[in-house]
Amino acid sequence: LVLPIIIDKVLPGTTIVSDLWSAYGGIKKLPVKYHHETVNHSKHFVDPDTGACTNGVESMWQKFKMKHKSRYCCI
Repeated sequence: LVLPIIIDKVLPGTTIVSDLWSAYGGIKKLPVKYHHETVNHSKHFVDPDTGACTNGVESMWQKFKMKHKSRYCCI
């Protein structure tokens, strides 16, 4: 479900930073090439080898959800 969205919305060559959720596992096998960096949250928040960190993305999504909660959610 995630991979078709990536192909449709993300430009080739983009760096994608994610955790190790299995839905992201096929990114490196896609016909369109992306640079995929991962963070293993059970070991660290920032990957010591690549510097990959998902906290900024997660923070942005939290702000979006709070701003648009009444529009997209039943309260």
